[in-house]
Order: sequence, then structure tokens, then C-alpha cells
Amino acid sequence: MDKTVRRFTNLLDGKILSGVSVSTVIEYYEALMRGVRVHPPARTMGGIEQNFFNDQISAIEEDLYDSN
Repeated sequence: MDKTVRRFTNLLDGKILSGVSVSTVIEYYEALMRGVRVHPPARTMGGIEQNFFNDQISAIEEDLYDSN
């Protein structure tokens, strides 16, 4: 149960991550209980993560254009 809670809970406020359905949580938990190796579903990026990602892309693009 701890693995499931950590996988689907926002560490900042303790709420379930947005975009996660109840059936996804249940399927993940049941697979763990059966001992099946589980590949967690992909997480959607939050706003802060998306901003960092966009900054990284911009920096790479600037490096590529500056070298030409």
C-alpha cells in the first residue's frame, strides 16, 4: 500500500495527483499485491516541471543557433 500511496500522492499537499483515475490506482495496487512487476503509468508534468523543461529546451535551442 505504501508504494501505491507514494506513487499517486502529491508530496507537497498529500492529495492525489491530477489526471489519475481511481481505476489506475486500483489496478496498480492489485498488480503489486499479485506480485506482478508493475510499470507505473506515466505522470503528467506539473506547471513547475513544465517551466524547467521549457527552459532546458530554450537553452539547447540557443546553443544550437549560436554555434551556426
